Amino acid sequence: MAKEKDIEIRYKKVKTEDQNASKNELNSKEELRNQILQEYQKWLRISSILLSILCIFVIISILSFSPSDEFILELGIKDYFNAIFGKDDVVGKIKQVSNLMGPFGAIVSSFLINKTIGYFSVIFPILLILWSVKILVTQKVTGKLVNWTIASLLFFFSLSAFLGAINILFELSIPFQWIGSVGVFLSTISSNFLGRFGAFAFYFFALILILVLSFDIRVEKLLIKLIEKVKSYFAKENLPPNSELKEKDKLQSKTDVQIEEPPENLNIENTEDRETAQILIRSFESQSEDEEIESVEQIEPNTDGQIEITSPKKFTAEEKIISQTEEPVPNEPPANKDKLVVYVEETLDEEKNSEEGKNQQFTPISTLTLDEKINYTPPPIDLLIDDESKFQINEEELKQNARLLQEKLETFKIYIENLTVTPGPVVTQYEFVPAPGIKLSRIQSLADDIALGLKAKGIRIIAPVPGKGTVGIEIPNKRPLVVRFGNCLKNAKINPNFQLPIILGKTISGEVFVEDLARMPHLLIAGATGSGKSVGINTIIASLIFRMHPQNLKFVIIDPKKVELTHYQQLLYHFLAVSPEIEDAIVTEPTDAVLVLKALIAEMQSRYDILASVQQKNIYEYNKKVREGLYRNDPEFIHRPMPYIVTIIDELADLMLTTGKEIEALIIRLAQLARAVGIHLVVATQRPSVDIITGLIKANFPARIAYLVASRVDSRTIIDTIGAEQLLGNGDMLFLPSGWPNPIRIQNAFLTTEEIERICDYISNQKGYSKPYYLPKVEDGKSGKETFDREGFDPLFEEAARMIIRYQQASVSMLQRRLKIGYNRAGRIMDELEMAGIVGPFDGSKGRTIKIATEDELDKFLNEKGL
Repeated sequence: MAKEKDIEIRYKKVKTEDQNASKNELNSKEELRNQILQEYQKWLRISSILLSILCIFVIISILSFSPSDEFILELGIKDYFNAIFGKDDVVGKIKQVSNLMGPFGAIVSSFLINKTIGYFSVIFPILLILWSVKILVTQKVTGKLVNWTIASLLFFFSLSAFLGAINILFELSIPFQWIGSVGVFLSTISSNFLGRFGAFAFYFFALILILVLSFDIRVEKLLIKLIEKVKSYFAKENLPPNSELKEKDKLQSKTDVQIEEPPENLNIENTEDRETAQILIRSFESQSEDEEIESVEQIEPNTDGQIEITSPKKFTAEEKIISQTEEPVPNEPPANKDKLVVYVEETLDEEKNSEEGKNQQFTPISTLTLDEKINYTPPPIDLLIDDESKFQINEEELKQNARLLQEKLETFKIYIENLTVTPGPVVTQYEFVPAPGIKLSRIQSLADDIALGLKAKGIRIIAPVPGKGTVGIEIPNKRPLVVRFGNCLKNAKINPNFQLPIILGKTISGEVFVEDLARMPHLLIAGATGSGKSVGINTIIASLIFRMHPQNLKFVIIDPKKVELTHYQQLLYHFLAVSPEIEDAIVTEPTDAVLVLKALIAEMQSRYDILASVQQKNIYEYNKKVREGLYRNDPEFIHRPMPYIVTIIDELADLMLTTGKEIEALIIRLAQLARAVGIHLVVATQRPSVDIITGLIKANFPARIAYLVASRVDSRTIIDTIGAEQLLGNGDMLFLPSGWPNPIRIQNAFLTTEEIERICDYISNQKGYSKPYYLPKVEDGKSGKETFDREGFDPLFEEAARMIIRYQQASVSMLQRRLKIGYNRAGRIMDELEMAGIVGPFDGSKGRTIKIATEDELDKFLNEKGL
């Protein structure tokens, strides 16, 4: 029997009385600082509101300015005192003021217009209103607002000086109120030093430069487009009349293959050339006649005797690099100076890598964000809450629980030795060695009795502890520690070889647990409502955002609940990958979820084609060699590092109930193939049943997280063992890493909604990419709805559907009785209803699920399906 003196307490840090006293002093100082800060914020709000009201008065004063009101400037202080006491002559003068804000408005507007930059001085109160509103709403000033303020001031000062320079150069009579004293001064000084025209040119280019820098206009792209248009215009002007007629005939004929007739005695002496020409002609003649030739390159006469294949160039918004690499046939002595010209409508996508020398066909991935460079600053850790230091471990509680555990086991004649206590943030593990002859099954069967004796919410027995010859009993702490994400991020030891490091929380021993999502390679999360799944997903996303650059990471977020992950739509131009066929940045509709998963499969296939063209096995090696410059770019395709794409699915059960097995098939295909090309899945569900977490899904998601569940059956469904039903909730989890036999207990790091909003606001206030990262388009369009031909269905199909919806019962025997038909016909009708999507599949003893609730919904459904 173990004595009390044999109990060993092991923990990370012990707080002394001096430390507690200093901590209390720090807490009092922090409370005082918070009170001062709240008082300061209150006065800041009041000042912002008053300043906004004053600026509105100033704007109205400037807009209602009249030069005839300037006589008011001649009045002195004595005159205003006389007006207060009601002297008629002064009151009469004041009444003559036409400004809407009276004498105050006339004085202020006269000063701003005449003494500054004229009517453009209205920008001053407008900018002050913007600053006031920003401070009132967020209590902070962003760099974007400062940049816009500086740019606006520079622009209107330059515009005022520009009008003054125009007035001097062309000797115009622009009213002084449009220029102001500052504009006159700047234009006069610059004219004296640069001359009239020099001052005009200086301010003209200054205005253009300010606009270019403010709106980030790509001047080089505009010049390239302008040069191309000029070249194309002069090229058309230089075409001979005959070639123009031939060009029009070719475009009007709308044929895929057109052959310019050569002379009758055309000979191709090279046998390989002759065979190549015949194959090409046969293949081009088989193309569809419905497509049009968009552009045809002009071909100059050639004396090589070659066969040239000229491909038109097609460019879409997403695909900028699609072209044809031409392989010239070896030169042979020509038999005729003319050549056979074959015009091909479809673009041939062939990539010729200089190292391997093998041609591969593939569709390039999106390059919209890969060619841009942005100045991105990761969110600072100061945005997160880190207040774990105010909690400490109670040593008396640990000793008392150890003593009660010993006594409770002794009542069942189970004697233990070498009791060791390892305190954690939420759960404390008590390890001991059972006396010889004690079966582990006896200890495992006493879980409820031990929980009753210790008055604990729930305990978990590990018999034996992996890698040790001990038995572990995990008992919840009476005062659990709130594990903050900020504290975990600060103290995390991240392996530099991790490609996608995610911080899950803290283990029983209090260590921060970090795992690599790229090695998992996909993660399945399940647990009851309110157990912490959404917080866990936010922790995963935040872990990656704090560590990764937008150029190396993109998210695809599917949130059927529509409320859990909406904060991240602010990151559209930084971290999100979207389908061009879906309007929302965060996917919320089931049909859109199917579409975006199909787009991810298309992205996956494109990436595999690129890896195959350079004979690489995974995205990590490919990106490494691209950054080292080991691949030589061709004019048709430029090798770029590919970003990782992490797909977040918040509620799998809802998607599978609304879309059937289609969503499951897409997820399984991505899970089987996408890991090598940097596409990883994080799938969560609150319904851990076998019809949702199927065998195929479990087989392709070796890494799983189980939060609190209702029963042992659900626990086995997720992590293949019991234990999740004994968790505490509020982020208490069992994590089963890939390839591990036993799960690890972790307390999920807590991330508040306010912290998420601060992170998203900080990133969204930075300049992002000009366009989001677009996934490839899919051929079946956005609807993704299947249409049917009514002719192939039973005449009683619609009547059977209405009967099933009316009685909310879907069975073959019911159709037999109600419709008075045979079993075989009723079975065929039920199969047709399942194929149309009105009822679910047969599920043994359970009834079929009915996917439509009312007959009105049925009418709408039948119209959409064309039935």
